[in-house]
Amino acid sequence: MWQQAVQPFIDSGQLKVVGVVQEQHPRRAALYAQWREIGWPVFVDSLNLLDARVVPRIFALDEAGVVRHTDLTVDRLNKVFVGQQYSTGHIPRSTGRVKQPQLKRLMSSAKKINNVSLWRRAGDAYFLHGKSEALNLSVKAYQHAVDLGTHDGRSEFRLGVALWRRHESRGRFAGDAQSAIDHWCKALAADPNQYIWRRRLQQYGPRLDKPYDFYTWVKTAQADIKKRGGQPIELDIPPTGSEIVSTSAAANAYPVATNTNRDPEGRIIQDRNMISVTSMVTPGSIRPGHGGRVRLEFRPSPLSAPWWNNEVEDLSVWVNLPKGFTLGEGSLTYPNPKKPESQELRVIEFEVTVERGGNWGIIEVPAYALYYVCENKHGKCRYRRKDFSITIVVEDDAVTLK
Repeated sequence: MWQQAVQPFIDSGQLKVVGVVQEQHPRRAALYAQWREIGWPVFVDSLNLLDARVVPRIFALDEAGVVRHTDLTVDRLNKVFVGQQYSTGHIPRSTGRVKQPQLKRLMSSAKKINNVSLWRRAGDAYFLHGKSEALNLSVKAYQHAVDLGTHDGRSEFRLGVALWRRHESRGRFAGDAQSAIDHWCKALAADPNQYIWRRRLQQYGPRLDKPYDFYTWVKTAQADIKKRGGQPIELDIPPTGSEIVSTSAAANAYPVATNTNRDPEGRIIQDRNMISVTSMVTPGSIRPGHGGRVRLEFRPSPLSAPWWNNEVEDLSVWVNLPKGFTLGEGSLTYPNPKKPESQELRVIEFEVTVERGGNWGIIEVPAYALYYVCENKHGKCRYRRKDFSITIVVEDDAVTLK
């Protein structure tokens, strides 16, 4: 709607438009802009440096950079802004490019003065301007800010963003994913009305807690771009699992996960080093009577470089849920791709509901996966079992996502 409304004024030279999106993954924003043929610049504010609380927010600036409106609507655009003549006085000259921050100096100042604001600024700088190895320093800086602050939602949220980015990188640490979710939950607890923070959690949370579909548009966008002869922007982190489920579908369109114990006596040989498992639960703690979404990631080791064997049974998971937990929507199997061998990240998601009452707290849920894996491409393939656990926290005062 806004694109159609502003395009004539852009074409006539009366208006310039710049967009800012609060998106964790920049290339997804780029794909959307390509799909919708958005011609103006779109910047990504993963850290929510603008402190946006809701979207969209429309700011109208005149030639001198004076903010004239902060609540424009489509029907008022020409009436109260584009068609108006403002007495702007002297229009300042451009100050040129903003200089990149001096990272080491910022970090040194943060260590010396040791306050929340400086640690957060150092975290921002390393996240935005540092090279790949600087992500660890960004995480450390935000962690210092969190440790110093009391209910500091901004630092909690940005620490979660940095942890999630590191989780999706080759330099991931064990526990990064769940830690990111936990810090986003703490941010939301500090300010329950901050909907940007709430949406980040809903992105990975239970399907029916979502206010709308998040990334179901991606496949349509890619197909439409190809139809008109273009090449869709390649996504470095394609959306999976909870990110691409539809909220508009009827609840019974998503079957309840089926839990089958295929190896009750533990006779299948354990996989020691070929496949790693990461588990996370959203939200980080579940309120009794509510549910959470479990995400399991199965990733081939970059060191031994194994391949999945897709010519046999699908990867399957058994979860030994304790009394008081009920399986919900999702699946405990991963269908084999058509290729005989592959090396993709495999994601399994399912939901659990916790009954009211009971002596809750931190519960370690035993689980295992069964899969066929080859030592290398065209190498020996074996049937293996991987034991792991899923940590589920149940608390009476846990945040709710809806």
